[in-house]
Amino acid sequence: MREITRRDFLKGSSAGIIAGALGLSLGIPMTAGAEILDNGRLDSIVIGMSSDPQEFSPWNPNQSGKNLVWHQVYECLFDMDGAEYVPVLAKGYTAVDETTYDVEIYDYIVDADGNAITADDIIYSYQVLIDSGYGLKYDIFEGIEKVDDYTVRFTFSTDPMVAIGSLEFIWAGTAIFSQASYESHNFATEPVATGPYVISQYQSGSKVILEANDNYWQTDDLTRQSHKRNVQTIEYDIIAEAASQTVALTTGAIQYSDYFDSSSLSEFEEGGQYADDFTVSYSDSNMVYYLESNCVAGGVMDDVNLRLAIYYALDNTQICAAVTGFNPAYDLGTSIFADYEEKWESEENYITTYDLDLAKEYLAASSYNGETLRLYTSSDEDFKNMATIITALLGQLGVTVSMQAVDNTTLQTTQYDNDAWDLMLTYCASGGFCISLSQVILDNTINDDGLTINNVDDATLQELYELCNTMEGNTTENMDALRAQWIDNGYVCPIAVPVNTTIYSNTLVEVCYDNNLNYVPGGSTYEGQ
Repeated sequence: MREITRRDFLKGSSAGIIAGALGLSLGIPMTAGAEILDNGRLDSIVIGMSSDPQEFSPWNPNQSGKNLVWHQVYECLFDMDGAEYVPVLAKGYTAVDETTYDVEIYDYIVDADGNAITADDIIYSYQVLIDSGYGLKYDIFEGIEKVDDYTVRFTFSTDPMVAIGSLEFIWAGTAIFSQASYESHNFATEPVATGPYVISQYQSGSKVILEANDNYWQTDDLTRQSHKRNVQTIEYDIIAEAASQTVALTTGAIQYSDYFDSSSLSEFEEGGQYADDFTVSYSDSNMVYYLESNCVAGGVMDDVNLRLAIYYALDNTQICAAVTGFNPAYDLGTSIFADYEEKWESEENYITTYDLDLAKEYLAASSYNGETLRLYTSSDEDFKNMATIITALLGQLGVTVSMQAVDNTTLQTTQYDNDAWDLMLTYCASGGFCISLSQVILDNTINDDGLTINNVDDATLQELYELCNTMEGNTTENMDALRAQWIDNGYVCPIAVPVNTTIYSNTLVEVCYDNNLNYVPGGSTYEGQ
């Protein structure tokens, strides 16, 4: 057994980091037997799933539980690799002009029922998604039309190749399926699409079983690693309790888990009683927990000195040490992203530095007059625990905080009520770009009033953001300038990055992840293959 440490993963091989994030394989030596069928596939694997998917419709692919299955059943025109659109169903794309692009698909695509996929089906799939109301990030989409049986033409309001990832959801997040199958099946329970796997069984609250799609259309030499069929039967057992998943690992009921009792982790690590049969792997996730200030004009937090006082009074290392499964954040992105710079970890600023004396100097220079600051966060346990520590640390500074932990729907509603909150502990996540996280936090087109989501009015910030969010402008120099602008003004304070800790059987040889860092069993390889 080899324990894959966080630093092994993050610094040992930058290629390995990118491969894991983009749906490629990570080579990890294992020791254990596996039953390989005559077709070369592992016979079966069972995986712990903490949330019931509830339904499998072709939209909302990031829904908890459903996210583990969606990309194995559905395919899109392209996958995302960093800022690149890598063809899947598409053979490629051609620019007709700055806002018009033709996409040609393979002429031999069929779904799991054997229905051929043509341009008419592509257009139908897009219309279904748009009609569903789940067409997220479709703001530049103008229309789609048929050029010929295997070519469609997209029209956009602006050139989609200027901004980074502007087509991530349109081209790489819209599932394609045949009209014939959609009209003859209930896709919520029995989706029929072009992916390498089909759902053969779903028992709500119990399990989801996938079988290799023997009608899979693509040839092996063109199939990306994350679209392969290296396992015959993939079973997801829905086990909502972490302790129960731990037991399931020890009894062999499941072979992979990322949701287990952390107090039992040492039993699987080197020297533990299960170490010979399992590997423990650590990596940063694609998520950042951060504290934001409500910078609305005239509000108590409309004071840069108060914001800096609060942030310098927070010790990210102490906060993460008190909440299991987190590393200190150094940016609004994480180390898995292509535009993340390790040098940011050694910079001296309020993200990396805890300095209570400096915090008190900023507080004395501020207009703070003993007001009770309203801190809102999610009622999820990790958020509550972090917010409790933040409240205590700010108490040492001399700032009074009233913490409110609410459900996520209420939290989102509160965030848009400028009079309801002063501080908010929340999170952002992305599938691949540090700048995508910045879009959620820094883009002043989010709100109709021309302000960012936390009411920042900063023309320089917006100009730098728009520059960095282009292919040509996303340079280290420009990113440094963008970071300096929001850090110097104290608009937000990154706090913590959840650590993806997984335990899996040593039958795994190479572990494959999709672009959202979900484990892809069919793209992984196993001993004996």
